[in-house]
Amino acid sequence: MKKFIFFGAWILQGIFMASFSVPDDEFFKKAEAYYFQKKYEIALKMLEAVLEKTPDNAKALSYTGDIYLIKKDYDKAIQRYNQSVELSADPAMDYFRLGQVYTARKEIPQAKENYQKAYSLNPSKTASLFQLGYLSLVYERDKNACIRYWRDYVLRTPNDPQKEKIQKVIDLLKNPDFVIPPLGSDISLEEALIMGGKTSREEEVDLKDKTTGHEKGKISNESKGLLDDENL
Repeated sequence: MKKFIFFGAWILQGIFMASFSVPDDEFFKKAEAYYFQKKYEIALKMLEAVLEKTPDNAKALSYTGDIYLIKKDYDKAIQRYNQSVELSADPAMDYFRLGQVYTARKEIPQAKENYQKAYSLNPSKTASLFQLGYLSLVYERDKNACIRYWRDYVLRTPNDPQKEKIQKVIDLLKNPDFVIPPLGSDISLEEALIMGGKTSREEEVDLKDKTTGHEKGKISNESKGLLDDENL
């Protein structure tokens, strides 16, 4: 174990020594390569070294924000993304990532604000529309807002593999007889969607035993979660 720790420290020392001997652009490209290889610990050390020399490197700020998000160090992720949006030529993705951070922290108003900024800056970031609809439905139980966001999402993202499921949910929500279970209900939102509306207490218990654990926030850029059940 001691040998392993020593070897790891030796590698990191070599990285820092290299940061002074390798041209800045080449060193950053190596850090970027480690990032895309998902070797996040090495990438983070190298990117931090880059930022020590060039603190206004928007890509390095954004990449370190991503790594801190993955590591669930949300405060640092927010700090880096906020720095990056001030420097980036295309800050929409960093606003989207801020939305993800605040979603993970269940700070829904802040999450929605950042998704809205991402979409307003770059309408091609249609995942923001999905996220806005998801948060409106899951955390706010706002049917009309969800319908509005997801209808726009379907129109602008016709090739989404879950398009039909999204449309089915929209149609259910538009039905005036469909009742969304309130937050804290024994029946989950997914169960209500599968059944086409709120069920009786007896049905709730049976369904809950089969489908507990599906109602979670979405971090990736593709539609998932609520729409994964084959019954939809």
